[in-house]
Amino acid sequence: MSFEVDWEQLLDDSSLNSTITQRLDNFVQSLSLPSYLQDLQILDFQLGNVPPKCKLKSLTDPHPEIEPNPHQNDIQALVELEYCGDMVLSLQVSLVLNYPGDRFMTLPVKVTISQLRLHCLCLVAHLASKLQTLFSILCDINNDNNDLEETISNTSTTATQHQPWGSSAPLQRMAVVQSLNIETEIGDNVSSGQDRASTLRNVDKLEQFLLAKFKDFIRNEIGWPNMITFDYNSDEEEDGKDQDPTANGTEETD
Repeated sequence: MSFEVDWEQLLDDSSLNSTITQRLDNFVQSLSLPSYLQDLQILDFQLGNVPPKCKLKSLTDPHPEIEPNPHQNDIQALVELEYCGDMVLSLQVSLVLNYPGDRFMTLPVKVTISQLRLHCLCLVAHLASKLQTLFSILCDINNDNNDLEETISNTSTTATQHQPWGSSAPLQRMAVVQSLNIETEIGDNVSSGQDRASTLRNVDKLEQFLLAKFKDFIRNEIGWPNMITFDYNSDEEEDGKDQDPTANGTEETD
């Protein structure tokens, strides 16, 4: 069953964009950079205006590894997600030329990552009792795979029964990203032929490095057993404070 995502509401949610940007920034800051790079940082992240295509595969109670003691209003969905949107991630990095000597030249480079394509089976669990929604990618879906429904069925069986997930295939082999585009913009012109050759080689290495690390980020951050958790408790608490500064943890509902 296909359904539409209220993408406009997500775009209006500043906390979502902030959460993703913060995770990206934390990931970037934790990277060990090669000798030809320094000062890698996030400039901007835009979720884009094109929503993913989603097909609902099943609705069940949350898996025990998600919530051992689910509330009657807690629910888990398995969703086939296909995304080819206009998300844009901009980064800045300094490209270091180590020829003819160490740190002989440093060039500012702006990197833009776009045209991301994903096709995967995802888990979305809404825990009403905890005011949380959890999102995780379970496995890739190959567009040319004749056994598409079998792949989904096998993963769905694991997800809806009391079977351990852990690192079993196909989760262990997830690629997640089918394709993306990387554009680099060098801040300074290089006149010397030798310097230009070194720059172009390093730009190529830079793009390959960022491609690998961006794929690692998605797989490591939201590939099972890792997930993004959207916690609405703070919002509820802030709303409660705005409504009644003397409230002592008690909510009023219409």
